[in-house]
Amino acid sequence: MKLLTVAEAADVARCHPETVAAALRAGKLHGHQTKKRAPWVTQKACVIAWRLGQKCSHD
Repeated sequence: MKLLTVAEAADVARCHPETVAAALRAGKLHGHQTKKRAPWVTQKACVIAWRLGQKCSHD
């Protein structure tokens, strides 16, 4: 399972990285930080589901 950075997720979702970051912070897009203040990471399947307005498979 490859984890995507915010920038990579934005490329997949075809949106601005801040849109992805805001969705992660709000809990609308599933992802995590490896430790406090670390960069967010997410899975490609989660990004695709989020853009389609669906829940990801492990939610």
